[in-house]
Amino acid sequence: MVEHQLDATECFIALIICSTCFGHLYVHHQQLETILVLLPHMLCDALVAGGRLLGAEQQAMRPG
Repeated sequence: MVEHQLDATECFIALIICSTCFGHLYVHHQQLETILVLLPHMLCDALVAGGRLLGAEQQAMRPG
């Protein structure tokens, strides 16, 4: 069995790869967290706007 020890260059490259992957993972987590925070507000705004449009439409159709 041949053992292979990492030299300084291989350790540095591994560190860069790990930190790059961790950075991407962190960014995706932050994006997902932002979406999950904003989504309920966006849905609520859409429902309120839809209700206003529906109310305006119903009022416009009433004989006056």
